[in-house]
Amino acid sequence: MSDSLSEAQKQNIAASIDNSERNRIVKIWDYDDLLERTENDSSPYLENPKKALLEDAIRNLPTPAEEAATKAKLLAALKKAYDAEDVTLCLGAGVSMSAGVPLWNELINNMLSPP
Repeated sequence: MSDSLSEAQKQNIAASIDNSERNRIVKIWDYDDLLERTENDSSPYLENPKKALLEDAIRNLPTPAEEAATKAKLLAALKKAYDAEDVTLCLGAGVSMSAGVPLWNELINNMLSPP
């Protein structure tokens, strides 16, 4: 069994996470990637692994062009789902409150109260 993932496998994993977690940048590292980052000068990873990994992640942020391409891809997928009538809109409580819909507790109390 290999500890390495192909770039396609990494992209598939990242895409599945990106689709479910909005506004998150995902970079998949396998065993070989971690070795590559720690082989040459591992002292930052040993001294402060959290800081070193964060700095490494920041250095690997997508370019504006990559962000634009990702946005276009996601919007195209959303349009395709919309055209197929396969979209569900989920809104938080703030939307219903501003429309005058009672809070959950108020709704239950109103339903349970005698007329």
